[in-house]
Amino acid sequence: MLGFAFCDSTFEPNPFVNGSWAIPEASECAQRTDFRLVPALFLLLTAPILIYRSQFGRDTRGTTHQLSRLVYFKILISLLILTNGVVLSFADLYSGVPFFFPLAFIISLFVSVGLTLQCRRKGVFSSGVLFSYYALLALCSLPEFRYSIEKLVYAGESGPRFYFTVPFVPLVLLQTILYCFSDYNWSIPLDPKKSPELKTSFVNQQLFGWISDLVVKGYKCPLVQSDVYAVNDKDLCQNVVHEFLRRYNSGDAPKPRLPRGDDYERILPAEEKKAPKSVLWPILMAQKWTGLVMMIVTFGHMAEFLVPVFLGKLLEFVGDMDQPAWVGLAWAICIFLSAELLSLTVRAFYYRMHVFEMNISSTLTSVIYAKALRLSNEARRGRTAGEIVNLMSVDVDNFKDFMENSMYVLLTPPTIVVGVVMLYNILGVATFVGFAMLLILIAPASYLVSKMSGAIEDERMETRDERVKMVNEILNGIKVVKMHAWEESMKLVVEKLRDKELGMMAKLSYLQAFLYSCYGCIDLFVTGSAFGFYVLIDPVNNVLTPQVAFVALSLFSILYNPILELPFIFSSAIRFAVSNKRIKSFLAEEELEDYIDKEVSPEGIISLKNASFYWEKGARMTLRDVTMAVRSGELVAVVGEVGCGKSSLVAALLGEMTKESGSVAVAGSVAYVPQQAWIQNATLRNNVLFGRPFDERFYDSVLEACALKPDLEMLQAGDATEIGERVIHNSWTTVTPVPSCRAST
Repeated sequence: MLGFAFCDSTFEPNPFVNGSWAIPEASECAQRTDFRLVPALFLLLTAPILIYRSQFGRDTRGTTHQLSRLVYFKILISLLILTNGVVLSFADLYSGVPFFFPLAFIISLFVSVGLTLQCRRKGVFSSGVLFSYYALLALCSLPEFRYSIEKLVYAGESGPRFYFTVPFVPLVLLQTILYCFSDYNWSIPLDPKKSPELKTSFVNQQLFGWISDLVVKGYKCPLVQSDVYAVNDKDLCQNVVHEFLRRYNSGDAPKPRLPRGDDYERILPAEEKKAPKSVLWPILMAQKWTGLVMMIVTFGHMAEFLVPVFLGKLLEFVGDMDQPAWVGLAWAICIFLSAELLSLTVRAFYYRMHVFEMNISSTLTSVIYAKALRLSNEARRGRTAGEIVNLMSVDVDNFKDFMENSMYVLLTPPTIVVGVVMLYNILGVATFVGFAMLLILIAPASYLVSKMSGAIEDERMETRDERVKMVNEILNGIKVVKMHAWEESMKLVVEKLRDKELGMMAKLSYLQAFLYSCYGCIDLFVTGSAFGFYVLIDPVNNVLTPQVAFVALSLFSILYNPILELPFIFSSAIRFAVSNKRIKSFLAEEELEDYIDKEVSPEGIISLKNASFYWEKGARMTLRDVTMAVRSGELVAVVGEVGCGKSSLVAALLGEMTKESGSVAVAGSVAYVPQQAWIQNATLRNNVLFGRPFDERFYDSVLEACALKPDLEMLQAGDATEIGERVIHNSWTTVTPVPSCRAST
């Protein structure tokens, strides 16, 4: 630190205590320079993070009832710390400390008070920045506190500075303890369906204490869906999809929204784009803050290199009987703390990784489903329902699995570099012999397996699509299959496709098993060759002592983890490349044109002027030069022979055809009752409401208008009766009016 240039030494022998427990004292110069500068720099560097976060908070100046009285106690303590710190800083100036150190210390104290007030004003219930600052400040203030106490006890010396130094550390420790608790007023009952995560303290969030009640409840009785917390608002599907589409469609013309009140923005058809757009980049940008936190936490894995360092120091202490006892205890505590830090880092990483994967899955699934609803008739011909299902299940899973493995890709290079450097300091040139053996074993096998797996994975996905398509066709035409007794023939066709798919999966499994077997032998060959070469090059000086052997083995074990992840990374990258190409191709398909004008036309609420429509490009025109108008309050019936275009006219008014020319205007919303009743596998009430809130008075009026009440009286469970394709006792008179009721709501 900067204090090195000003102070003669950082630590000095303890002038008051002798023996094995004579822990060195921090010099008075270091106490007032480096130990003051470290927490100050930390706060000044991390304060922008808290300021940025607080901008998204809600201004609570008019609703302070959500804040507990604890926040006022924190403000009071921070003011006392500020006053005490200012006095100590001026005392440092008079003692000859350079102006920079007291100035940085005072600025950090003022910033801490300002951030505390900002958190109160913006409703930030807990701050990791302020907790870490006060914890670091307490740790860096302990040497001066200890020195002052020992000086009083052993030398009987106490001056004016003593009366400000001694209270300073207890105040900072008290503030650190207070920041272990949230400022939320827990007397206000929380919504049991909402997660308490964002209301808890920073420490509680890192230790996952907020989920303890749910774990205890799950231990006492089985959990049901209503017991589980809802996701946070920022992770809601509609929010993450909106963020993705905002970036996916950036740079293009204004995007109309999907009709019928959907919240998803329209995905541009292929004819408006030169090439399929990237899906990966918009997802990364939409989840950039979660991804950034994950990257920071990922590099926290580097803390595992502290364990071999401290282990070497502990072994050195064991071999040197002249070292004092406190040294061994200190290294043992360091090993424990580094292991705990690594554990917290890993848990935080996996939690945020699962949230990241959940957001990716919900984003891609929703976007693919919305795209499937908007496919043009021509694009729909080339896409089967089975293929779309595969996109939303298999391909989305491959996408999110790769995002998890990509974090290991970022972690692997620095891990290998740091590990090799540390091993070189221990084994010397023998380190490169071990890694040469590693490359010989892994590089050819990984290259061949990845190349072969890519080709097999492409073919497997095509076969899977074909199988799912065939199964859907069989299920849709099951009546014809039964009537002609084609069960065995259809079974053979499906089994043939399934056997082909299983054969490809077996090939992939064999390749992965071969790769795993190679990786399983790595530790034996690498450590054996490295240790053997280390001893052989200089048998006299290169002795395999416990300190060398155990530290090297610890480093090798750390290096094995990213290396053993390589087969998963290669396999995941291959599947991702295939799935990414399939998803991009699907999202680039042509969509139905949004040609309907929602404004009221002078001719009526429904108006067509010289409108011509067709179902597919290149096919004959289905409707040509249609002109009609329907005014408000009119009841219109379209009559004609079979195949004259009655259903096509309704489809044109719904926006499901391709318009060649003319104009179409349909004011307001549209309710549609299809010719064939479409029923969900749910209760009759849920089929009628279709996700809308239940209004008993309005609901009863709809049932009365559609003449469904007499049928409900014949049902034992009333409108709670299950109906749908899976229910075999559906009544035609009960099911048929349901679409009319649904349209009326």
